[in-house]
Amino acid sequence: MSALKARIAKLERRKSSVRKTKASAAKSGWAVNLISFKQEWYAQRKSAELKKKGIPVEVLPVKIKGENWYRLRVAGFKTKNEASSYAVRVKKSHMQN
Repeated sequence: MSALKARIAKLERRKSSVRKTKASAAKSGWAVNLISFKQEWYAQRKSAELKKKGIPVEVLPVKIKGENWYRLRVAGFKTKNEASSYAVRVKKSHMQN
């Protein structure tokens, strides 16, 4: 069980990233990728927790190196700077253990 907890903690410590959204970049602009999880159920649970805190997060399934991951992201920022500032605030105030 401790190995699972260690793995979860490692995944939670991954840095958030800011990216320009691919689909319809003119509409949605920039997005903040908060964290990614291997288990969909866990991503959904974390998403619900963040939504309760007022963070408009969505779960986005992605394939990385042939593996399925479930990314938590917040989209809709007009500029990279706006997205970066938001990422720092959320990470500092809501993504702590």
